[in-house]
Formats: sequence, C-alpha cells, structure tokens
Amino acid sequence: MNGLMFYQIEKDLECIKGRPGWFFSSLIKMLIILLLVTFLAVATAYQWKRCQKLPKGPTPIPIIGNFHQFIYHGLKLGSAVAVYHHFEKTYGKVFTLWMGPLPTVYIADYDVAHESHIKRSKIFSKRFATGTMNYIREGRGIITSNGEFWQEHRRFALTTLRNFGLGRNVMEEKIMEEYRYRIADFKKTNFKNGAIEVHAGSFFDLLVGSIINQLLISERFEQDDKEFDQIKTALAESLENFGIVDIFFPTAFLDSPLMSWRQKKIFKPFDFVYEVSKRNIAKRVAQVESGDHVIEDGGNDFVDAYILKIQKDKRDGVKSTFDYETMAIDIFDLWQAGQETTSTTLSWAFSCLLNYPNVVKKLRSELMKLTGGNRSIGLNDRPDTPYLNATCNEVQRIASILNVNLFRHIEEDTVIAGQPLSAGTAVTTQMSMLHTDEKVFKNSTEFDPERFIVNNNLEKTLIPFGIGKRSCLGESLARAELYLILSNLILDFDIEPVGSPPQIKTLNPFGLLRRPPVYNIRFKPNMLFILIITAILAVLTVNLWRDRQRLPKGPTPLPLIGNLHQLVYKCWKTGGTVAGFNEFRKEFGKVFTVWMGPIPTVHIADFDVAHETHIKRANTFGVRYSNGGMNYIREGRGIIASNGDFWQEHRRFALTTLRNFGLGRNIMEEKIMEEYRYRFQDYKKTNFKNGRIEVHASSCFDLLVGSIINTLLVSERFEQDNEEFEELKVNLAKSLEKVSIIDAFTPLWLLKSDMWKWRTKTIFAPFDFVYGLVKRGIQRRVAAIESGKHVPSEEGDDYVDAFLIRMEKDKREGIDSTFTHETLAIDLYDLWLAGQETTSTTLTWACACLLNHPEVVEELRRELIGVTGGTRGISLTDKPNTPYLNATINEIQRIASILNTNLFRILEEDTVIDGQPVSAGTVVTAQMSLLHTNEAVFKNHEEFNPGRFLENNNLEKTLMAFGIGKRSCLGESLARAELYLITGNLVLDFNLEPSGPMPAIKTHTPFGLMKRPPNYHIRFSFWFLNTWRAISKLPKGIPLIELLPIPLPLVGNFLQIGYYAWKNGGLVGGLNEIKMKYGKVFTLWMGPIPTVHVADYDVAYETHIKRAHKEGGMDYIREGR
Repeated sequence: MNGLMFYQIEKDLECIKGRPGWFFSSLIKMLIILLLVTFLAVATAYQWKRCQKLPKGPTPIPIIGNFHQFIYHGLKLGSAVAVYHHFEKTYGKVFTLWMGPLPTVYIADYDVAHESHIKRSKIFSKRFATGTMNYIREGRGIITSNGEFWQEHRRFALTTLRNFGLGRNVMEEKIMEEYRYRIADFKKTNFKNGAIEVHAGSFFDLLVGSIINQLLISERFEQDDKEFDQIKTALAESLENFGIVDIFFPTAFLDSPLMSWRQKKIFKPFDFVYEVSKRNIAKRVAQVESGDHVIEDGGNDFVDAYILKIQKDKRDGVKSTFDYETMAIDIFDLWQAGQETTSTTLSWAFSCLLNYPNVVKKLRSELMKLTGGNRSIGLNDRPDTPYLNATCNEVQRIASILNVNLFRHIEEDTVIAGQPLSAGTAVTTQMSMLHTDEKVFKNSTEFDPERFIVNNNLEKTLIPFGIGKRSCLGESLARAELYLILSNLILDFDIEPVGSPPQIKTLNPFGLLRRPPVYNIRFKPNMLFILIITAILAVLTVNLWRDRQRLPKGPTPLPLIGNLHQLVYKCWKTGGTVAGFNEFRKEFGKVFTVWMGPIPTVHIADFDVAHETHIKRANTFGVRYSNGGMNYIREGRGIIASNGDFWQEHRRFALTTLRNFGLGRNIMEEKIMEEYRYRFQDYKKTNFKNGRIEVHASSCFDLLVGSIINTLLVSERFEQDNEEFEELKVNLAKSLEKVSIIDAFTPLWLLKSDMWKWRTKTIFAPFDFVYGLVKRGIQRRVAAIESGKHVPSEEGDDYVDAFLIRMEKDKREGIDSTFTHETLAIDLYDLWLAGQETTSTTLTWACACLLNHPEVVEELRRELIGVTGGTRGISLTDKPNTPYLNATINEIQRIASILNTNLFRILEEDTVIDGQPVSAGTVVTAQMSLLHTNEAVFKNHEEFNPGRFLENNNLEKTLMAFGIGKRSCLGESLARAELYLITGNLVLDFNLEPSGPMPAIKTHTPFGLMKRPPNYHIRFSFWFLNTWRAISKLPKGIPLIELLPIPLPLVGNFLQIGYYAWKNGGLVGGLNEIKMKYGKVFTLWMGPIPTVHVADYDVAYETHIKRAHKEGGMDYIREGR
C-alpha cells in the first residue's frame, strides 16, 4: 500500500515538473475561490449579526443586499411605492431594505414617525448624505450638511427669508404680483381663441421660479430666457432618469471613469444650475464693488444679506463658514427646493382638477361666495375656505413628489416600534407610503378632497414637507404659493385640457422624484366671472351715485375710471392741467370733486375756504394722503409722506436740527451769501465772456441752491464738474417733465410690477438714483465715524451727524426707535428734494420774468440802491425797507406756482367744506395753482405785475406758495431767505440779459405734476458798466457827475462834494444842494468812511441831547452805527 502511495507521489511530481504553470494557476484559482467563500461567509455572518439589531425585512445577499428582490417586485408591481407597500404588508410598518451593503430602515406609519422624528428629534435629525447628495455639496449647503454648520446656515436662511416677507403679508403681495404679471405676459404671447394655452410644466416653472428667484437675487425669469429654458430642459431629463439606486452610489464610484456615462446623464444639469448660481453671485459682488448696487441696511435679497454677513464676520474677525463658495451651494439648495417642488405640485394639481370637473365646480362655488367675484383670494381667507384647504391637502397627497424620501442618520442606538436599531443606520419616514396607506386613505388612488372634510384628523398624517427638525424651511412659502395660485386660477379662469385630459400617473415610477404627466392646459376667462364683473359695475355705479351725495359737486364719473376721461379732454382742450381744473371751477364752484379713477378728490379753489379748513380745523385736515407715487420709495416713511407719531417725531426733529444749524437766524443768511459769492466767483473763472457771466439758468440755480441745502445736510458743496450731480439733474429734469397727476394716483403694486416697468423706469428711476446717492453718502459718513476720520461735535456738524447721534442715544436708552439708517436716507431724500428742487425752480422762473420785464428790474434796482447806497449787499434785515422787492418775490411765487397739482390730504372724520358734507377718508387739497390764477383775485393773472401786491396789501395773505396748515413746507424760512437774498443781490450786482432768445413766461410741462420753468441761458453783466454805456448815449450838456448816485470805491463822494461846492460857490452851498436832493439826514462817503450828516435842528436835538449818552461816546461808533 505504501509502495503504491510513493509511486503516485513520484508520478505527480513528474507531472508538476513537466507543467509547473498549470500547478500555480490552479493554486491561485483555489485561493481566490477560498477567499471569496471566506469573504462571503464573513459578510453573511456580519450581515446576519447586523440584522439582529435591525427591523425585519427581506433576506439580503451579501454585497447586493435586496436589490434583486426590489427589481423583481418592481417589474411585477409597476412602481417603487408599490414595492415598498409589498414589503410593508410582509414585514410590518417598520422594515429594513439593504441597498447593496447598506441597510436602510423605512417607517411606514405616522404615529411611529411622530414618535421618532418629533419626540426624539435629536437622535433622528442628522442628514444621511450619500455620494449622490454630496456630489456638488461636499457636506455643505442647507440640505445635506449637519452639526453647527447646518444649524447656522438654516437659521440664517430662515431669518433672512422672514425679513423679506416669508410668512408675512408682504409675501402674499410678491406671489400675487408675479401671478398677475405672468398671466398678463402669457395673454400677450399665448392667447388663442379667447383663452391662454400653455404647457403646464413650463407655466408653473416660470411662475414659481420667478418668485423664489426674486427672493434670492431680485431677478425674474422671462419666457425668452434661454438660460432658464436650458436649465429646465436638462433638469427635467435628469430628474426623470434619476433612479433610487443612484442615491446610494459612493462618491469615489461616481467620480470613476466607469460611471462617467451615468454621471453625465444625471449630474450635468446640477452642475449647470450651480454654475448659474456662482455667476449671479460674481455679478452682484462686482456691482457692489463698483458702486452700481448699494446694499441697504438688511439688503434687498438673500444674496445682499449673505454678502453683509460675510463682511460683518470679516470685520469682527470671526472664523466664518459664510463665504462665496458656500453661498453658491446655499442658493443652489434654496432654488432647487423652492422651485422644483412647488412647480411639480402645481402641475400635479391641475392634472387632477382637469380630471375632476366636479371638484373645480365646488371650489369655484366656495370662492365666488366668499369674494363675490370682485377680488382675489388672499391668505387671510384660509379660515373661510374649507373645501379649498381640503383640495390643497389632497393635491399634496396625490403628488407626494418623492418616491423615496431623504434619509436621516441615527446618532445612537435606539428602538423604533419595539425593534432595535444601531447607531449609524440610515432611516427615513416614507411619505409616499403614508400618503397611499389604504388603512388611512381609503381608495388612495382616487382624487377626493372630501376625505379631509369628513375626517379632520387626516391632515395631521399628511407630511408633504417632511417631519421633524429637517422638515422643509420654505414650507410657509410653498403653502402660500399653492393656496394663492391654485385658488386664483380657479377664480379667474375656466380650465380645459388642450387635447385629452392628462392621466394622474407619474412618468417615472422608479425615479427619485415623482414627475407629473406632461400636458398642455387652456385658461379661459370665466364667463361667470364676466357676468359678476358686469354686476359689480352696476353695484359700483349705484355706490358711486350714493357716495356723490356726500361730496361737493363735480363732473359725473364713470365706475373705475372716474373723471379721468373728462380731465384728459379738458386739459387737452385748454392746454394744461391748471386750465383744465379752472374749467371745472367755473362750472362747479370754488369747491368741487374730481374722481381720479375710483378715488374721489376734493379740490378747494378759494383762500377763505382753504384757511377755514386747513388752519382753523387743522387736525381734521392734517393727514397726508400717501398714494402709490408718493410711497414708491418712501413706503409711508420720511417727512413728506408719513403720518401720525412718526411724522410728528421726524418733522419736529428736522425743524429743531435745522434751526440749530441756523434756519431762521443770521447764520443762515451768512451761509446763503457765502455760497452766492462762491458760486459767482467760480463762474467768473469758468463762464466769463466779454465782461459777462453766461450760464444755463436752471444749472446755475441748481448748483447754488443744491449746495446750500447739501451743506446743511451733509456738509458738502456741489461743484460744476461733479458728474454725479449733473447726471442726477438731467435725469431728474426728464422725470419731473413727464410725471403727471395720473401717475400720482397709480397704485403702488402696479408701479412696482413689471407690467408698469416702462412707465416706472421713465418716471421713478431718477428718484431711485437720488435715493441711492443719499444712501451712499450716509454709508460714507458712518464709515468715516467708525474709522475715526470724522468725529462729530456734541450736536453734530450737520443733519446726518445729528441724526446718527439721535440713533445712538435711542439705542443707549433702549428705545424702540424710528430713527434708523433707512429712515435717515428717506428723511434726507425728502429734505433734499423739497429744499433744492422747489427753490431752484422758483429762481429760474424769477429770472425768466425779470428778463421779460426790464422795468421791474429798474424799479427794483432803484429801491435797492436807495437802501444800500450801492455799497453793500442786501440783507434780511432790509426786508421792512424793500416793499417793491417783497412784492416782486410774491409775484414770482404766484407766477411760478410750481405744482400744477398740490399734494393731497385725507380727512380724519366726517366734516363740512363750504357748506357741503364730506365723508371721512376723502382725499382733499387746497389747489394752490387755482388760487394763484383766480381772475377774481388776481386780475390779468397771466401778467407779471409786482405792483398788484403794493396796491392791495390783502393779496399777500392769499398767496400760499409753501402750502397751508399743519403740512406746510418746513423749509419755508430757508426758501424765503434764499429767494430774497439771491434775487435782491443779483439785481443789485448785475444786469440781466438773455443769452439767445428771450424765454417765454410759460411752462413747458403744462400737463405735468410739477410746473417746470422755461429752458434758457442767461447773461449776468456788472450793471455799472452798462450805466456808463447808457450815459455815453445821453444828450450833451448834462453833468455826468450828477448821474452818479453812489460813492466810488476808495474815492467815496469826494468828486460829488467838490462838484457841488464848485457849482454853488462854496462848501456850505454844496451841502445845502445835497440836503435838498437827499433829505435832512444824508450820508457822504469820505473816501472809504461813511459820514452821516444831520441838517435839521429837531433831529439834532433828539439825537445829541436826548440820546447824548449814545451819540456822545465812542461805544455807539464801535457798534458799527
């Protein structure tokens, strides 16, 4: 036996020696098989061991897990959700599926989900971020991050979006504005056979995408936006191809060449969306750095707020997770979550409604009953729309847009529904199973909103936004969009499918996202709605008739458009707004009503009535009517448009502050005269030609007046070469020429809508520019104070300093203050516009009038020379001695009347105006332009005639150039000082000549809100040179010395004294002639020294005897008398 063994061994050794390669290859194969068997045995043992600490589920195979069972049952049952239900029936409401080597636990019961995700939220709050989830994010963003990073970024996103209206009324306004814009836009492009025909998915993508995009980057998507179309097409393909298996691929495998085909198909669109986010951020950062975009206190959108956060963390030296890279990922997450989910849900909603017309009928019945068909549905209607609420719930249940919910990662060992669970296990509450659970939702495949009305408890089992700490942060926005868009489309339109109705069936039953069917829909204006509109017009007509009984007489209005058609006709016929209103005054009396659309406005065209109402009953008439135009920038703030405590506090502060800086005191005169001298010295250097200064009139006064008010506000003067100021003035002039009374009554929502962008851009863009300038000025000052470059004095050096000091004071005292950087910008905006534009415009009118009336200039100069002796400028203390100058300024203001239509007030209570009843809430104005052109008061009112104010002293009281009552101009004293000093000194210092054609005393904006002056150039020449030219043309024989009524510099009156002494044979005779010419007290300049000569005994006795203590000493002389 042993011999045979040895023989066999010898034979085998010979074989091995003959074929060694075969031996080693067989050995390697055996080893590989052995290793595989060992690995599978270990993997099976390990998997079996892990299964003991997991809920029950189908038996997995090592490595591939339950994939084979999942695919088999999927092919058999037709969808991923059906497969999950199969496993639920077999293994219970909590079961495990192994996705390859990874166990995943599915919760298919609401009570278990509530117990785990709500009551034990800390254990179940960590996101399980797979390779797919982290393909772009790399653990960042709001969806896949964890720990402090996630908490910080989620908190920041929630706070920021709430600041921009999330969960508040302002969000409703934004949704409805976009809804109206989108409907109006599609009416232009997709209106066929009396209906709007659209692709449902594209329509809701544009609508919802624009809402979230405006929150994020303040931009709307348009139909012709190729980039948006590219995103949506690619994203749709990706989401349809994205399978459940794709979720669990590790990152290394996704990045390998082996998976490049899959990666390209699924992830390329996400790369594109991410790149678009980064480009938008880079664009905004560049705009901020260049100054083209100014970030307000809290920013205009999410990107602004994020940039501010980055800057703040940088200033504070904080090690921050906020940078431009994470901003791009956060926006990527917010945009996808905020756009794709809601748009998909709305597409599902209308596929259901098209298949269930009975639901649409019930919905419309409820909505019509609630609104009467005369308004849109609002979020505050929710308590009164049970069927609509139930429909929205059922839409979300049917949609259940995730076939597989996102997974959580258990932080520690725990128990779910009595079954053990190891730390690190991936868990999800499977909403698609909860929403199709036959035990809870009977006949779950049917669309039946009634189920939520029959059983109130059903709603709590609905979790379309997830559950627990990781639920969707945009839930309130999505609910608002679904409620408002669905209801208002049903209210406004009949809906029809284009072609056959879409099936309520997903396109990708095995995809991650449950995509809705593709279909086109037709929105047809609701015929019932049209009938209701007709009924509404009838009701409005009745109401209009009833309301007119409590209003002064006026032209008969039409519903909605009021008297706009008559006003436009009258203005066109008579050549201007003022002439048009004068026609109404002649026809209906001194108090009449004009309906501006649906708003009645009462116009007072009589001073006594205006005085009775606005002065004697100031409290009733003291509230500003802040319409859309007034509130375009202000939003109820500022000094002009605000009301109540805010207005009183800010007006009081402005008055006190400006008085502290000299308003109404001598120091103000010094500032005006300093700027006057500087401006003309500057023009002498740049605009001096042939002995004259030649300038564009309005540019000259814009610089002069603008610098006076700007010095008060921000301690800065404007210069001729200031390009920003030039751009501002050119744009502002264009705007003020085009803005009309109709613009004043356009509602704010319409002004800010894209539908009205063509008009808003023309009119309000310059005001935005002014507001931007103001904000940049404030930012510079705040930065200068923080850096120590500017240290304000105790009360501040200007208005901005004083405001910032007030802010700090309120902050220290813990006062809930209305004084903020934002309100400072609006207050400055108001003060600058009111303080610059009005006075500059009036001065331009003044010179136009004076150029046309040289006789007025001559009379003015005679008076002013008499007062000043030609040796000094005119001062405010001269007012009592310049009746003709005062009368001229009054006449200038009357002719200028710079507002064709005055600002409006709104009545606080029911009252009576000139014996006619007027209801509380009525809009009223004392129409300055009508008062100033009233022929019964100002005869030949079109003529420029200062003499009228000298002939009738009572005329001045009927002049209300600065308004009347509580809301009169707070800068009145400054404006009066500027008009008096600048007009007086211009006439005293210069001869005025037109440079080019003589300007007509006629506005070039007769239909505008503001009465703009003529556009002309003016020449200022030194008047005494012209006097010599006039003298040279006089007949011979007249002694030239007698034509010189003033002293000469340095020489004084020596020449005249010598001449009169020679003429009368002695000094006494000469002085007597001077006495006869100039009176018993006269001044003679002895060189540069003025000497007063008393040539009357009574005056001499009064001065030298009775007031000997003054005239006898040197103190009186030292005082400059």
